[in-house]
Formats: sequence, C-alpha cells, structure tokens
Amino acid sequence: MSKKYIACQGEAEGFGHQACLNYIEGLGPEGREYAPLPRHGAGEALSSLMSHDVERAIIPIKNASEGYFAENLALLAEFKGGHVVSETSPAREGYCLAAPRAQMQELAQAGFSASLGHRGAEGWLLPWRDQEAFRDRIDVIFATPEAERRCGLKLASFRGAGVEVRNTESGAEPAREVLSLARRSLNSDRQITTTSDKSGALQLQSQVRIKSDAQARELYAALLPRDVVARFKDDYVLIDEAMDDKAEMRTRFLVVERKPTAAASKQKPMDPQKTASERIDEIVSYGKPARLLVKVDSRGAKADNLADIYTALSGAGVAFAPVYLHRQPEKLPAVFDIEWTGETHTKGAAERVLKAFLNPAKDRAPQILGVFEGAAPAFDAVEAAPGKTDALLDKLLPPLFWLAIGLGVGANWPWFAELLANR
Repeated sequence: MSKKYIACQGEAEGFGHQACLNYIEGLGPEGREYAPLPRHGAGEALSSLMSHDVERAIIPIKNASEGYFAENLALLAEFKGGHVVSETSPAREGYCLAAPRAQMQELAQAGFSASLGHRGAEGWLLPWRDQEAFRDRIDVIFATPEAERRCGLKLASFRGAGVEVRNTESGAEPAREVLSLARRSLNSDRQITTTSDKSGALQLQSQVRIKSDAQARELYAALLPRDVVARFKDDYVLIDEAMDDKAEMRTRFLVVERKPTAAASKQKPMDPQKTASERIDEIVSYGKPARLLVKVDSRGAKADNLADIYTALSGAGVAFAPVYLHRQPEKLPAVFDIEWTGETHTKGAAERVLKAFLNPAKDRAPQILGVFEGAAPAFDAVEAAPGKTDALLDKLLPPLFWLAIGLGVGANWPWFAELLANR
C-alpha cells in the first residue's frame, strides 16, 4: 500500500516533524497510511497541498516565545482551497545539547578525565559534575535556524567562550549529519587482537594507539529536540537537557485539508454561519474546547469599525485574540482566534458571534478559516485572554461604579478612577 503524505513546516526531525508524527499517531490505525513530508516553510507546505502532492499540511501558528505567526496566518487566509480541520503539538518540546558518543569515548580513551555517564531509558546521560568539563571541551555546535532562535541566550555564551556555531539548513537531518562528521573524524589507527579464556571462548580486544593530537581534534555537539536524541539513544550523550531560553514552550500547529469540491460533495451549498455554529455546539457538547478561526478586513468603505464584533465576543464570554495582518495595510485583515469551552458556551452564542463576523452590510470580506476541536487550552492561565478579561470587567464595572458613588469613596480610589477612565 502506497503511503499518503502530510506536509510539515521545518527541517526533518524538527518540532514540525515531531508534531506531524504526534498527529499521525493520534489517528490510530488510519495513521499507518501516512508519513511526514518536511517542507521549508508554511508557503511550501500549503503549495504541496494545493498541488495534491500531499493529503494535509501542518503549519505552526503560535508559541510562547514569538506569539502568533502572522505571516503563516496570512498565507492560510490567502489559501482559498483549504480549511483547518484540527490542531496538534509535538508530544513534548525542548532542545538539548548532545555530543556523538563515539567522539566522547575516544576522548576518554585518550585520557580525558570525565565520565561518559550512564545509559538511561532515553539515552546516555552525562552526570551533572562532568557537564561543565565536556562543555568546555566542545569546539563546534550545529544548530538549525529554529534551534538558534529558541536557544539564543545559551548559544551566545558558547560563542563568547570561542565555540563555533554552525548553521544547518532547514530540511536537513542534523542528527545524522553530525554523527557522520564525527565518525569521519575518529582515529582509525586501531589494532584488534583476539585472546581466549580457559574455556576456549574467543574474546575481542580493541586497542587504540593514541596519537599526540588525539585530544586536539574538534569535538562536535548538536542542538536537537529531546525526542530525536531519544531515537538516537545509542549514538548521543546528553550534555545539557534544557537549552531553550524559556523553560516551557508549546507550539500550536494547525492541520489543513483541501476543501471538498462541489462536484465531490454532491450536496447543495450550506449556510456557513449555520454550519459553523452547529459544529461549535457539537464539539462543546462533547466536553471539548471548540476553536474558530475567522478573517475579516478591518479597513474599507464600510469596515472601519470592528466594535460590533468585539461587543458580540465580549457578550459571549469567550476567550479570543485578534491577529492583524500588516502585509495588506489598505485592508488590514484581522484573524480572530476564538475558543469556546463548556464553562463559557451558551446556546445560540456561537450563532450571534458568527452573525457579527459575517454581516454582509459591513463588507468585511469575511472568511471562516476553520472550526475544529482544540487539542489543549489555546489561552494559558498566565496569558491574558483579551475577550474573557474584557467581558468580565464590562459586567463588574457598572455595579462597582454605583457602589463607589453611593459610598462617596470614588475620589479616594485613584486606581478605580483610572480604570473607569481607560474603559
């Protein structure tokens, strides 16, 4: 059976690739039909979908370090032939620093005073007391562009110590490339001798004749996703398990599919407002978060004001975030990322929100990019969810205002007066 492919943004073995593998695993038995196909960027991934080279495309839209990827959302809005059907994330994220075990073994045989660690369930782990010794010995660190962005602070300290950071191309497989370089650099001047014990069993001994420059060779290391090091657990030794600038990272990836054509569906065109609201109601009824991505133009003859949309969202009590796409300043499109949960959802709320977005009198060129089940909370507890916060304040401020007037203490609450002034 021939494989079907899912395009993913980024280099092979990167987090886009990991997110794709996680998504495929979540498909169950159906997932055996699919394989990841890494692409250089979101545009290339979506182009592969449009040209029917792949069945789906997976692109990132947000992480804790960089926020929303407006460029990717703009590409998604321009891709008229597809819609978002799901979202996914890597099983876990985080870069670690690892060195080829073969090189480190040779260093140990050459008299380098440090332990090679012990083998754990996910590979060879270097004892913390020896991490500094091997860090100081590293000459070259290989990093993909994504790894450089996410681990910039620690890489800067290595550069300051004279370590060379070499960039590997997106689409490359750095784990395999570094192992290949390491093997070519090893001392090939070995003698293999055989001996026998009393029982006559043969034993092999490898004797390495150490050259004078054995410890002068370059020691390579690579910034790799933790799951990749686990896959190559016999070949790498972990030197630093946490290289990211931020301790906790979670990247949201969207799964995009081609829209069925009218001929393929053999159905009459459906009302997008009704279809989307019914889908939201259905997802929330299962106890899952429902996501809506919708694009509208915020500038134009009739679209200068989005107040009605913000009012509808605040009234629904949902969490939402607008992302403005500045590549079209004359229209200034905005993509709204909206989340419904069982705690905030009420019957008819989704339909009222969609009515504001799709209002034909406003001429905003609305476009529903997708309605789908959320894989995890879109808005973290530490992250301000603009819609939810504003809706709560809008409900609390009027009674607080009259209470303050009745008590005659408004003038003594500068912070309260300032809050009212800013609303």
